[in-house]
Amino acid sequence: MRNAHFYGKTVLINLLLTIVLSNYTYSQPQTHLPSDHRGNIAYRAFSNVDGNNVRASIFNSGYSGAPREVPESVNYEWPKNTDRIYVSIVGIWIGGEV
Repeated sequence: MRNAHFYGKTVLINLLLTIVLSNYTYSQPQTHLPSDHRGNIAYRAFSNVDGNNVRASIFNSGYSGAPREVPESVNYEWPKNTDRIYVSIVGIWIGGEV
């Protein structure tokens, strides 16, 4: 009986040490310096998609719809050329916790 109790404590201690040390060694460094490799704003583009009775604008920066700063873009319109708008702007949302 005593050996089982000792074995359980040993396993628990080893497990806790493994978790603590792995979190310490794989965590991100606290001094992050962003690199100079950034996208050029001149390469941002969009295209109006007009098919299957739906009209919309798709951007290469990850969203679609009609933002205010691009007046020639089109909201999600169905049926096309009726000015019935169903979605204004759609974007990719990614979240994380550090």
